[in-house]
Amino acid sequence: MRRISVLILLLPLSFCEGNPAAFDDAYLNDVLTISRIGKRTIQGTDADQISALVLDLQVDNRSDTSVDVPFRMTWTLMERDGTLVGMAVERFPEGISADGSVRFQLRIELGTSRLNNHVDEMVFEVE
Repeated sequence: MRRISVLILLLPLSFCEGNPAAFDDAYLNDVLTISRIGKRTIQGTDADQISALVLDLQVDNRSDTSVDVPFRMTWTLMERDGTLVGMAVERFPEGISADGSVRFQLRIELGTSRLNNHVDEMVFEVE
């Protein structure tokens, strides 16, 4: 009987440990945002060719809860018709602190002559 009582007492305590938030993709996309975005192109060997797009940006955790799971951010660049132009992934193996920010640079390899008719898409995913 004593053994069952101990298990019953320990079981609720185990649910209280750690971070109460459920870290799934939907949660990450709700609490993480991108700010301070700067974009610049890198010319290719041909004068009319763009070889890469470099993004200087910051990920902000708008929550008062630390994201203590590894996650990644995928930035996709597409034409308006859905044709993929380029994509890059940044990994955050340490997560991000409550109300914290991480500044970084992302490079999307291209090979196109123009970027005036594109759509940027960004998503956060738990690894």
